[in-house]
Amino acid sequence: MFEPPRKSSSQVLGETVRVIAFFIGISVLSGLFGASLIGLLALFVT
Repeated sequence: MFEPPRKSSSQVLGETVRVIAFFIGISVLSGLFGASLIGLLALFVT
């Protein structure tokens, strides 16, 4: 009977930080993309 290797807390923390940074980056990129689209629409409308 082998126990599954346990991840150390620092490894788990590192992976969690990576995932959070990934989601933050996606939200920032989509926010920038949306802002540029709104800016283009405003330019065309005015």
